[in-house]
Amino acid sequence: MQPLKAPPRSHWDDSSFFRRPDVVLVGAGLLGLWTAHALKTLAPKLSITLLEQGTSPTGASTRNAGFACFGSLTEMLADEAKMGTEKMLSILEMRYRGIEKIKATVSLDQIDFEACGGFEQLTPEQAEALADGQAMTRLNHLLADRLGLENVYVAEQRPAASLGLRQDLPIIRNPYEGVLNSGLLVEALTQALQQKGVAFRYGFSLAQWEENGTGVEFASATGQTWSCGHLAFCTNGYMHQLLPQLNTQPARGQIILTQPIPGLALKGSFHAQEGFYYWRHVGNRILLGGARHLAFGDEATTDLSGSDFIRAALEQFLHANVWVPQDLRIERHWSGIMGFSDNKEPLVKAMGSHTSAALACNGMGVALTPVLGETLARQILSAI
Repeated sequence: MQPLKAPPRSHWDDSSFFRRPDVVLVGAGLLGLWTAHALKTLAPKLSITLLEQGTSPTGASTRNAGFACFGSLTEMLADEAKMGTEKMLSILEMRYRGIEKIKATVSLDQIDFEACGGFEQLTPEQAEALADGQAMTRLNHLLADRLGLENVYVAEQRPAASLGLRQDLPIIRNPYEGVLNSGLLVEALTQALQQKGVAFRYGFSLAQWEENGTGVEFASATGQTWSCGHLAFCTNGYMHQLLPQLNTQPARGQIILTQPIPGLALKGSFHAQEGFYYWRHVGNRILLGGARHLAFGDEATTDLSGSDFIRAALEQFLHANVWVPQDLRIERHWSGIMGFSDNKEPLVKAMGSHTSAALACNGMGVALTPVLGETLARQILSAI
């Protein structure tokens, strides 16, 4: 590895900030945080450093919708058709276990967790296909056997208008889901790890790395060189830039947030069209995201600026499907970058004797990262 040019470091730098850790995790978002949490739980004496290219996580960890959800009915049925029953159930179980791990690890008040349920608004075509109830009953039986949960998916009896929805379409409710503040979750995990001695280095954009006989040497884009015993990639949405051989793809998720709405009736996490539209309450505002399926090619990007086309589609969906004032103002919009695999399956993989990676949360990072992080941690420990 040919290091880039950088100012010489002091003796104090090398004996503190840049001393050699046992493990370096690239990415201080949810995947890196949960991996560090699992490593400290399994091997408390391990020295761990997390690298983050920004001043805060720049992928989707603090830029998502804040859903504590594990899958709407039509999404699960679509996944089953593509990957088979067992793989669909395995991923759904990972998501559910991940949410349960969040609830067992951090204070729910600290992350604004609300067990308000998840709701899916069916299209007329979906309602007709599911009208006999057999598909929902079959999936509920599978989940009862797998997770011990009764009636994961139930037909909502309340009228759509009472939930704040404009169109009188069938709704499927999941009582086991909810919402949270993902920024506060990242903050809570970061603070807990710092108390355990985990180090964080922000503004470090990884540019080069090379294994040697005892670990990994690596360098930043600004030329800082460093070494560690094991290097693990936890960047998810940006993995294609670091490890293109894994064939993952970035996916931009765009979100809009309304101004406050007096007397807002809508409460809960909502999905439509196999999860390509998703919305929720944030206090007395509505957060709505998605519409990526309207422009898959354009949204396979790491450009966080967003697009007028998707924002317009989101506003149109909001007014067509949710009871909101006609003159409602959109107060804020933003984007997050997710990572997708070609088969929608997450991956934990050894890349060498001293390097490994976890990736492809496929739009379900809040739920999947606690479980993926533990799997990656065990893989790291088996290698060092």
